[in-house]
Amino acid sequence: MQNFKVKRLSLIMICLIVASQSMFAAMSSFGKPAAIIKFNGQTMAVTTEELDTQYAQVKDIAEQQGLTEAAAKQQVLEGIIDNKLFAAAAKRDGIVADDDTVNKLFANQKTVVEKSAGKSITEKQFEDMIIQSVGSVDEYKEYLSSQYVLQQYITKMKGQEIQNAVVQPTDIEVTNFFRQEKTKFINPETVNVAQIFIPFKDNDTNTKSEATLNDLVKQLRAGSISWNDAVAKYSTNSNGKVDGDIGWITLDDTQNVKTMMGLDFFNTAFETEVGQVSDVVKSTAGYHILKVKKHIDAKLLSIDDPISPADTMTVRQYIINTLAQQNAQAAYNSAIKDLSNTLRDQATITKLI
Repeated sequence: MQNFKVKRLSLIMICLIVASQSMFAAMSSFGKPAAIIKFNGQTMAVTTEELDTQYAQVKDIAEQQGLTEAAAKQQVLEGIIDNKLFAAAAKRDGIVADDDTVNKLFANQKTVVEKSAGKSITEKQFEDMIIQSVGSVDEYKEYLSSQYVLQQYITKMKGQEIQNAVVQPTDIEVTNFFRQEKTKFINPETVNVAQIFIPFKDNDTNTKSEATLNDLVKQLRAGSISWNDAVAKYSTNSNGKVDGDIGWITLDDTQNVKTMMGLDFFNTAFETEVGQVSDVVKSTAGYHILKVKKHIDAKLLSIDDPISPADTMTVRQYIINTLAQQNAQAAYNSAIKDLSNTLRDQATITKLI
């Protein structure tokens, strides 16, 4: 797992990108108009409810940037106007998202969620997540459709220009970035852990499972059974690894492992000596015996160190990627602004706030 300090740097980029995307996100609602747009023979309105909904999505970011509510809402309003102009222009030019495309986009989002969670989820589970966070599956598909159309239109009109404007960072830029951010590149204390795991079932079975693993701990410590044989015989989830390896856990990984598995599991992973097996640990999912394979203390990274024990990417490559993303975002923003100006010249826009 990547360390917190490195991930914090990427969050800066993510926030900037999300803020930009949020200002272009499409929402439909009714109410008092905040702006009226006339373009290509049609009249479109931006309602105050629509503006308030969009502002709520970027409020925290705006406050972090020191913007007042009025100034932030003006920026959001400009973004909504752009979005409506882009959507109308795309429709004019015949760019649409058919049902098959939208369904593929929806399926891709499910795959993204599964990768983030590290496990498969059912269609029903994914749809429930969408309903909880968005309101309905249809609304989310409408959002995916609008974003697809937007991206296709931008690519058609400005794709080559954006590509030509993107430049790779120089060695000096990379070195300077590292010097300025050096103290942020740190790997926290990290352990590589394997497990023998039996999940919760019913009360009677749970009692037997705990007793079985308690007895197995004694056998492992006595050397009467090998760790790999114990994994094969008792563990119900070995992740396809003969030794039950579950990867790296970092001391600051409170959001994932500590929350998902519970404090006892998390603490035991760091308190168990390398090469030793733990007592039976009860997590939020079931019963575990843990074996710590490696334990690495916190370390300030050099520019050519891997960003984490589980990653081959170095700090240098991470910085190159980060600066390249910033350059790409700047080129994208410039192209968007130019396209916006072109469409606004073709439109009549009346702002009412």
